[in-house]
Amino acid sequence: MTAAAIAASIDEHSGKQPDLENLTSLIASLVRSQLAAILGNVFLAIPMSVALGLAVFWLTGVPFIDTEQAGHLLEGIHPLHSGALIYAAIAGIGLFLSGLIAGYYDNLGTYNNIPRRLIT
Repeated sequence: MTAAAIAASIDEHSGKQPDLENLTSLIASLVRSQLAAILGNVFLAIPMSVALGLAVFWLTGVPFIDTEQAGHLLEGIHPLHSGALIYAAIAGIGLFLSGLIAGYYDNLGTYNNIPRRLIT
């Protein structure tokens, strides 16, 4: 979707030269929104998980996960001794392929003017 927005921004200009001012403002907006999403996830997810663990400990008096369970969980995500890298690769390939498929059908719909055809 991001590449399609950038391409549409370049294509909207009717002259021979692309509108670089519009393109740079669009890229700056995309970078800001992506950065805000990343930072928001990091600075919200980590404190909330710590707060949840402390709340469970405060309410029950028992840690959310004891040290033995924590060790077992850490072993389960070790990059070399578990299937974590293989699972990450499979997920990455699946996300890549789903992006290609979604982009293909988005471009196909735009190329064939499907929204305009549905209205008429």
